[in-house]
This record gives sequence, structure tokens and C-alpha cells, in this order.
Amino acid sequence: MAEADDVPDGRKTRHAPARWGTTLRPILWTHTAAVVPPFTGECMPAPPVPCSYDFNVAASQYFHGLEEGEIALRLQFSGTVFYRDGAGALQSAPIPLHNEATYRLPVALWRDMTTRNDPNGAWLCLRGDVFDRLARFRTRRGLTSREQAVTSLLDGLEEDIS
Repeated sequence: MAEADDVPDGRKTRHAPARWGTTLRPILWTHTAAVVPPFTGECMPAPPVPCSYDFNVAASQYFHGLEEGEIALRLQFSGTVFYRDGAGALQSAPIPLHNEATYRLPVALWRDMTTRNDPNGAWLCLRGDVFDRLARFRTRRGLTSREQAVTSLLDGLEEDIS
């Protein structure tokens, strides 16, 4: 186990800000698969990189909390390559798990992308029972979105306060 570092209030931690560059570990984004058709020479496949709802919420909260700098991404590759040898026989070779690529995504680029795709959007996390109540409210009022349901509730509260 690594030695702990002192933090300003005297506590010990292995994850002091000065060590974040070496102690933070990547978060698993997703597992995805791609089938690449036969090719000769080079090929630039574009595998799908799905983003589940729960990961989208977590990543968005984390990325939103960054004011500047870069987001360190690590992409790991594995799988099997099928090819024909000189005699035309079908062969296979594993892509080792240690194959990876890194990318430093500028926070400014992340913000620009989210603004373009969802201008003025923000996440709101609710307990499941509250989410279900909101869904019932929305249905009873004939509203077409959760945003309309929340707006309707807030408008009603603001009228009561006025």
C-alpha cells in the first residue's frame, strides 16, 4: 500500500491533490464490439461507443465539475483478427489486452459538444420513488416531457408564493 500524504487539516490520505496525476484511475466507459469487413492495406473502423444513461449522468457530473484543462481518456482494445495467410488459409490472431490508446480531451471541447447537443441542459438526479411520482404527475396532466412536469410544479409554487 502506498504511503499516505498529509493534507492541510492534518489527516492522512493516499489521494491528496498533489498526487491525483498518479493515483486517479480510469473509469470503465463501455465494452463494445465491431466487425470490420475485409480490407487490404489500412482501415479506419469507427466502432460504436454507446453511453448508458447511468454512465452519462456520472460522466457529465464529473466533466461539468472541471473548469479547465483536459480529461484523460484511455481506450483499451482486445479481440481477434482473422486473416488469410500466403497460401490462402484462414488464420486468427488475438489482439492483446495491453493494446491501448490515450487521448487528452480538452474540457473546452467537452463543453462545446454538450452545448451544441443539449443547449442549456443540466442533469437532475432523483430517487426512484420521486421519479415515479413525477411520471404519474406528468401523465395525469397530459404533459409531454419531464421538463414540462417540473416547470408546471414550479410555476404552481411560484404562484402560491406571490
